[in-house]
Parts: sequence; structure tokens; C-alpha cells
Amino acid sequence: MKKDMKAGIGITTVIVAVIILIFVWRIGSKESSYLLNIEFDDIGNLQNGDAVIIQGVKAGKVQKISLQSSDIVVSIQLPKSVLIPKGSDFQISNIGLMGERAIQIIRSNEDEYHEVNDTIQGHAKQQISIGEGIGKLASNIGSSISISQKLDSIIVLLNKQMELLAKDKGK
Repeated sequence: MKKDMKAGIGITTVIVAVIILIFVWRIGSKESSYLLNIEFDDIGNLQNGDAVIIQGVKAGKVQKISLQSSDIVVSIQLPKSVLIPKGSDFQISNIGLMGERAIQIIRSNEDEYHEVNDTIQGHAKQQISIGEGIGKLASNIGSSISISQKLDSIIVLLNKQMELLAKDKGK
């Protein structure tokens, strides 16, 4: 009976210790962050969770997208250690082969920084995704194929005419 009680207390102690360690690790690993709001006319297929890239480095993510009056407001989450100078450029652009989107921030050299929940005007970069490019290429190839087929038909008709002319000369 004493052995069972000691084993139970030991197992319970280990479980409680593991739960406490997980809780402490989660609290310690969460870096504090802040939100900035960016207004866009059009966001294409930008979605919650998409990357925020600052001068080529992934630094945050799209937290929320909402429609307000005539603009779309995108809230981005950034670590508090990442400061964005006023006058920086906020763009939506393609980052992947299949048209994945991200918000790219190109920092300015200003000495003043955006504060929590500031609203900034952004713009969408006009780029063609690989998917769109392949679609356009395929439609052009489709046109080329139909022209090629027409040329083949004309060649076949000309060959038949040449054969008929050769037969007529042979008679």
C-alpha cells in the first residue's frame, strides 16, 4: 500500500511539473507584438496569416482583413522589437510561384516611428503571377496551334493541287 501511494505521488508530481514547465515555456516564448493598420484599394487574394516581409525578411503576419467605407483595412502583427519608420512604403506583392501574396514593407530613413494601431496608406504592386503568366502563354500557344493547323491544311491542299497538276501534265 505504501509503495502504491509513493508511486502515485511521484507520478502526480512529475505530471504537475511538466504542466508547469509547459505553461512557463509558453509564456516566455511569446514575444510581445503590436498591430499596424494599412488601407488598400484592392488586396487581390491576400489572406489572414500571409507574411509581412520587411526588406526581404519575414517579420510578421496579416492578422485581420476588414472592409471599411471604400477601403480595405489590413491589420498586420509585428514584434515590438521591429520599428517601422514613418514614410515607409507598404505594398502587396506576389512572393511565390503560384501567386502567393504578402505585404512588403520598405523602410524609410525617417527618425519618427509608427505607433500601435496607426493607420497607413498602402498600395498593391502590379505583378503577374506565374499562374497568370502560364495562362497567358497557354492562350498564345493555343492561337499558335490554330495558326499551325491552318498552315498544315493549306500545305495539304497545295500538295493535292500539285499532284493533280502533275497528273494532268502526264496525260
